[in-house]
Amino acid sequence: AIRFPAADTFSIETAGSEALRVDSTGRVGINQSSFATSDTMLSISELTGHLEVGLLSKNDSACVINFGDPEDYNVGRVKYDNDDNSMRFDVNASERVRITSTGTVLKGLTTARVNFGNNTSGVEYGFQIEGTTGITAGLAIVRNSNDANDGGIVLGKTRATSTGGNTVVQAGDDLGNIAFAGSDGTSLQLGAEIFAEVQTGVGNDDLPTDLIFKTNGGSTSTAERLRITSGGDVGIGTEVAQDSSGLTTKLAVGIVTAKTLYGDGSNLTGIAAGGSGQFNTGLTGATAYAVTTSMATALTANASSSYRTVIHSIHVA
Repeated sequence: AIRFPAADTFSIETAGSEALRVDSTGRVGINQSSFATSDTMLSISELTGHLEVGLLSKNDSACVINFGDPEDYNVGRVKYDNDDNSMRFDVNASERVRITSTGTVLKGLTTARVNFGNNTSGVEYGFQIEGTTGITAGLAIVRNSNDANDGGIVLGKTRATSTGGNTVVQAGDDLGNIAFAGSDGTSLQLGAEIFAEVQTGVGNDDLPTDLIFKTNGGSTSTAERLRITSGGDVGIGTEVAQDSSGLTTKLAVGIVTAKTLYGDGSNLTGIAAGGSGQFNTGLTGATAYAVTTSMATALTANASSSYRTVIHSIHVA
């Protein structure tokens, strides 16, 4: 039935209940007779269960919701494309974000990038941001609070086979990595990486982990250059190991080449002997001193008023 419940207002009733109303200002209410605000032009209500609004189009066409003004009717837009099952969001008449059929989120791209040098299977990374400026290709995370706490990024790992799991990790598992890549003209090759690697001894509230730094020496892969162990020891160009007494080396260095040392070495004290190691200041006529000799004494003895002290070589067994 069609009724006129108020001036310049009509309604349609079915089964004795109002199903639709158009009031004097042109506002439309479906399954309701009142509006939340005076700006509400269309309101749909279903108070006994779920409410769905459906938009259907051909299987090779799109469903579109436009937002705009009299001068630009679609300056904002949400579009679902049935042809490739993607959804795009336009702002200020330009696409800003796209979600592909696989759930990949793209900002600044319309097709997911897959040409990473270490990505032989062509897998898409789940969230990709690209741009031509630092603003469009950047990401900022800022916390505002009157305390000492911060914001952050968490990279995590479990051995669960479904999301939300908590299966314990094992020694050798990578908890996460930060990769730095650059284009070689064809693909994005890895130039450097930072890894967090689980070590032996995982238990409840106990997760020993090493932090590993890798660089690319001129190939298609990176190699470990520096490691900070779970115990705080540092290995540069070599593994951090235990000596014959069972004590862990706090700093293990593979090769040291020092070009220039500013000053006369007066603030350097003796280095404990570890074998047949020696150091040489490298100045003409300089003597190679055993590591048991005070570095300060040796450096001062070989210093010249016309030269900065130069360490030619250090060998510590």
